Amino acid sequence: MFKNIGKKIKGFVTFLCIFGFVLVGISAIAGLITGIVTMARGNVALGIGILFGSIFAAAIGCVFVWISCFIFYGYGELVDKTADVAKNTELTAQKVTKLEYEFENSKHA
Repeated sequence: MFKNIGKKIKGFVTFLCIFGFVLVGISAIAGLITGIVTMARGNVALGIGILFGSIFAAAIGCVFVWISCFIFYGYGELVDKTADVAKNTELTAQKVTKLEYEFENSKHA
């Protein structure tokens, strides 16, 4: 469950970002439809306000979703890179231990 957790975090954040964009799109479409229906019922000024408000809210919503995903994606990247550093440090420690052992044995020969 916790293997490759950095990649899982980044994948989940990518899913949330796409899901957020879809939800913003759906709400924008609902706002546009509401604006059109309002204009069709005779209240043109309010309908135009709803249309522009929907477009503005969709733009701000997309930017907010995108920027908010940076933090969590960055956290996943940090976890991923930290795991890589730990693995490489362990490999380096093993190589150093092996070289020390070989050096000690070569001195006694």
